[in-house]
Amino acid sequence: MVVIVDVIKEIPDDFEQFFEQFIKIFISKSFYEGNTKIEIIEIGGREEWKAMFQLLPATSMKVKFPVLFEKKPIGIEVSFDLDIELITGSKKIKRGKLAKKMLDARIDVFEAGLNNQLSMLIKMSLADVMKKPEGGSGKTNDDDPLKNLKLQFVNGEISEEEYFHKKNLLEG
Repeated sequence: MVVIVDVIKEIPDDFEQFFEQFIKIFISKSFYEGNTKIEIIEIGGREEWKAMFQLLPATSMKVKFPVLFEKKPIGIEVSFDLDIELITGSKKIKRGKLAKKMLDARIDVFEAGLNNQLSMLIKMSLADVMKKPEGGSGKTNDDDPLKNLKLQFVNGEISEEEYFHKKNLLEG
């Protein structure tokens, strides 16, 4: 299922540079699934405005997805489409009739959560590229500690447990 993440209304003058910066920022992001840090890597060759990514580590599921930038009348549409493959060890799980419903349900739940997580990371990466001044660091001087804490969590710098602990301390 294709997930439309955003529409960029102002097309950057140098889209190739914009696309390169997006990829660099996006693959620098990570998130936690339970206690496991999930990282994003770029795989395969790029096509015009499309890049392929994979999530690591791939323990029980192998997740690949393209991020596509497509020109539309309203701007540039940014989307992705997950390809999830269940695996055990080095063998693929066969989808037999008895296990089909359980496997489909597992994939559906995982995919829904992953769609939300990746949408948020793509939006944050786009925002980082859009606000990054030419030759600048792209960092802002934001004095909101809760916002900074959220960014640390989304960027994978702190765990979920650490995030909620610090959030509770900040909120009093």
